[in-house]
Amino acid sequence: MGNLTLTPGRKPAVGLRRRVRRDLNFADIAIRKEAEAALDKAGEELERQVSARRDGTSKTNGTLAGQVRRGRRLEKKIEKIHEELERQVRQRTAELWHINRALKAEIVQRKRAEEAHLEVLRRHIEAQEAERCRVARELHDQFGQELAALSLGLCRVREELPAQSPLGPRLAQLSKIVGQALHDVHSLVWKMRPPALDDLGLAAALRRYTGEWAKLSGTPVHFRHRGLHQRVLPVEIETTLYRIAQEALTNVFKHAHAKCVEVRLEYRAGHLRLVVKDDGRGFLVEPGSNAGPGPLGRLGLVGIRERASLVGGAVLIESAPGSGTTVFVKIPLARQPVGRERVAETNSRSAGRRGRRQRGSKSRGWQAPGASAKQ
Repeated sequence: MGNLTLTPGRKPAVGLRRRVRRDLNFADIAIRKEAEAALDKAGEELERQVSARRDGTSKTNGTLAGQVRRGRRLEKKIEKIHEELERQVRQRTAELWHINRALKAEIVQRKRAEEAHLEVLRRHIEAQEAERCRVARELHDQFGQELAALSLGLCRVREELPAQSPLGPRLAQLSKIVGQALHDVHSLVWKMRPPALDDLGLAAALRRYTGEWAKLSGTPVHFRHRGLHQRVLPVEIETTLYRIAQEALTNVFKHAHAKCVEVRLEYRAGHLRLVVKDDGRGFLVEPGSNAGPGPLGRLGLVGIRERASLVGGAVLIESAPGSGTTVFVKIPLARQPVGRERVAETNSRSAGRRGRRQRGSKSRGWQAPGASAKQ
């Protein structure tokens, strides 16, 4: 704005006001232009920023839309996979159900077959024991007594001969042969069915058998029993344990080369236990198998296990090369009669057998194993 010069009078004042008003108008116009320019610039900047933000948002929206589409496709794939898995699970479940049913049926069949096998084996062993008893009785009652009569007849003939008769040595030799045959028959009867098992019980029969086995093998046997005083054992259990002891000692004789054998028989906590232990060369026991040292050993151990299973028993074999072998047999035993009941049952069970033995021994000169015939 130019310099204003004040002059006296009215006209200069009016002009001044006009000039001031004009100058103010010019200033307002300039300010407005500057403001409009600033607003335009700010608007352009804002529009640029909005455009940039819009572009970024569009890209973000596009990315999110792509992710949503991919997510939906993945959901569909997952649903298909889930349906396929459910189908496979249903199919596998049905297959497993049929397999389980077949296994149950097979288990039932195997149990039946095992029961049938055990029943056949039980009947076979019963028939075998009955046949042994019959053969032993016939050997005792017929062949043994005839040999005893023959031995007595030879002795009487020798007594009637003159002292210097040439037939004396021949008769003596024949008497010796008959005596040996009589001893062999009695030993065979004892092996087939020991009379002591029926007359005196398991402990006495095992004591007698282990003594005879020690003489035959030359290996000392220590036999001990405990808890069997005045206790009657079922006949099938006595026979089973006696045969198991026979088989175990036979295996010791054939395979172990032992220097000492221990046999223990004891009753404890409702179970009857038989232990046969040797200090021989031993063998490697395969877990869960019946394997032993060679085919004979395997058959022997299989026979022991089968006999024990027939009376509800179990067999455990412990052995190692160079450390000997121990056979544990455990058979559950129900409450048995004692005292007077034992005497009555023992008498009823063995009176007939003992009477026959006593009559044969008195009338025919029957002898125990190890004794020589009367010459």
